[in-house]
Amino acid sequence: MSYSFFKNSRTKSTIERYKNACLDSSETSSIAETNTQNSRTKSTIERYKNACLDSSETSSIAETNTQYYQQESAKLRLLIQNMQDSNRDQEQLENKIVQGLIKIKSKKVNCSTAIMQNSCANNIFLLSLIGRSHNESLNCVRLASRFL
Repeated sequence: MSYSFFKNSRTKSTIERYKNACLDSSETSSIAETNTQNSRTKSTIERYKNACLDSSETSSIAETNTQYYQQESAKLRLLIQNMQDSNRDQEQLENKIVQGLIKIKSKKVNCSTAIMQNSCANNIFLLSLIGRSHNESLNCVRLASRFL
């Protein structure tokens, strides 16, 4: 920016020098010399106008770049937000799965405990039946031994 300012200042001072030279030379020099100086002044003025246009193009390029990077920044912020939302959803699903597995394990333990308790009760019942059967067998043997 300082370069363009310096360039514009230098161009302005050049224009002023040419204008002054034209005024001074018009009094002392010929018409041909004045026309030559006027054409130089006109070309300098044109260069100055072009330099001003170039600096506005530079600022428009800078504005375009700024807009581009702002748009890219907005896109990236949106992408980050979407990824964070997706991550949050995945964490919620993971928590639901963990809770489901805990419930399944709890039911498995309860079923295993119930099966074991039922098996124990069945074993006790069978043992009692075996015991009664054995006692009845002994009683039969005793009764049979009385008759013999």
